This record gives sequence, structure tokens and C-alpha cells, in this order.
Amino acid sequence: YEINGVKNPILFVRRGQTYTFNLNTPSHPFYLQTMGNGHQSADIYSRGFSGNGQTSGEYQWVVPQDAPDELFYQCKFHSVMFGKIIVMD
Repeated sequence: YEINGVKNPILFVRRGQTYTFNLNTPSHPFYLQTMGNGHQSADIYSRGFSGNGQTSGEYQWVVPQDAPDELFYQCKFHSVMFGKIIVMD
């Protein structure tokens, strides 16, 4: 994924804050996951986020207070299309 002109950057987010994902990713369904390097249904993280599996549109994510310290964004079909999300207080 390309975010603000950078491919697969590390994202830093804060618990309790709201972030907007503006998806324009035809053929690349977007997921938040607890593991990276490949899509696995068991790894999908959906707390506060309704955009999993989507390829277009704006989706807000309110980072839960109990979110793990590390998450990933991942394409369903391409294992190399992923990046790390660092969750901070």
C-alpha cells in the first residue's frame, strides 16, 4: 500500500484517537490484522474499525484503549502488501 507517497510505511497511532482510512485500492482488499506477512481470517482485527475487506471509501478507526501494542494493515491477496501499526498510549 502507498500512504502519503510512501510504500508500506510504519504507522503510529494513539489509543482513544480516531483515524480515517481513505481507501482507493481496487483488487486489494484492506484488513487490519494482529499478524502481518499474509492474510489470515483468524488474524483480522475489527475492534472499532468497519473497513476490513473494503477496497474503496472512507472508514474511521477509533483505536480501542485495549488495542495491542502492534497491529498490521494487510492486503487479502498479496502477502507483501502489508505494514506495521504501532499503537501507543
